Amino acid sequence: MSQEKLAPNIMKIILPEREIVLLGTAHVLEDSVQEVKKWIEEWQPDTLYVELCQARYQALTSPERWKNLDVVSVIKSGQGFLMLASLLLTSLQKKIGIQLGEDVGEDMLSAIRLAQEKHIPFVLADRDLNTTLKRTWHGASWKDKIRIVEILFESLFETEAVSEEEVKKLLGEGNLYNTMMNELARHLPAVKRFLLDERNLYMARKILTGSGKRVLVVIGRGHLEGVAEALENPQLLPEEETLETIPKSRIGGSWIGWAILFLFMVLVGVGFLKGGTGLALTMVRDWVLITGTAAALGSLVALAHPVTILASWVVAPLTTLNPLVGAGMFLALIEAFFHKPRVKDFENLPNDITTMKGFWQNRITKILLVFLTSSLGASLGTFFGIPWISRLLK
Repeated sequence: MSQEKLAPNIMKIILPEREIVLLGTAHVLEDSVQEVKKWIEEWQPDTLYVELCQARYQALTSPERWKNLDVVSVIKSGQGFLMLASLLLTSLQKKIGIQLGEDVGEDMLSAIRLAQEKHIPFVLADRDLNTTLKRTWHGASWKDKIRIVEILFESLFETEAVSEEEVKKLLGEGNLYNTMMNELARHLPAVKRFLLDERNLYMARKILTGSGKRVLVVIGRGHLEGVAEALENPQLLPEEETLETIPKSRIGGSWIGWAILFLFMVLVGVGFLKGGTGLALTMVRDWVLITGTAAALGSLVALAHPVTILASWVVAPLTTLNPLVGAGMFLALIEAFFHKPRVKDFENLPNDITTMKGFWQNRITKILLVFLTSSLGASLGTFFGIPWISRLLK
């Protein structure tokens, strides 16, 4: 087994009876598309592996896919955060593609199209996007989740254009990529583990257990070194099932909810014993005002329907005391009822997600925003509400 670096973004792995060329691309750069075509035509691989899963492949090849999106079902199934994160990630990459005048994922699609023309089998080697997002969300701490959303939303406010020269620099300088990954590992280690490291292992296993003696692998530049290292150390690869299992929800989260309910009841009970019905009702009133106002402000930030904002004062005080449901789910469903997504919302979604204005105007993303902002608002209300009603006992 040996390894040869043919270029900063190209590596060749020689295994017993197999040659594997790893071609690291920038997904929105025309040069990458041409490089992919060159390798397929000149090297003539017998099998092509691409950094796509079935969901992402369908998304790239089916522009009308958004019309099948049922945002209400997404909210009811508890996948609101994941859906919003997925759209924001798509927005970030699509925005760079628009700035450069390129189509996102064209490097992968051009590789597949050329392989089909030459009757070369191709394999979708990446892990399912939903699995990756779910494992990331379950594995990240609450602090990491807030930071993830913060970084993604910052991309909506980013107005500085990304030049083709900057993307080429990233593509050509492997050390800069390593620095970026190290920074990601330092600030959000769980995110890097699920979004990058695990996918490197998954793709390496897919390649090693797949067919082809003369193999071309088209992957994003950031995966190059990780996949190469995994290919050279197959004994360290975990089983595919291990990388696809969705972790069960942490029990700690529900215990916090039960603890809040228990603490609230104890405080109100002590208030009743100490100051009678008047003090107990005052504590309940303040809880309603604090949690309801916080959730209402969250809904207002998302420019929700007036009924959704008003409903916050009813929904948030009750759901913050219920460990099994959240304010965001109910308020998002109310928003979906009064602001039903229109045909044009589905048609404009691919472009709307690239701008802050579009994100807030499109009714599909608005529902997801209501889910997020009202959830955060209700959580903040709980954080401030418990100490506030505790002070009334003094």
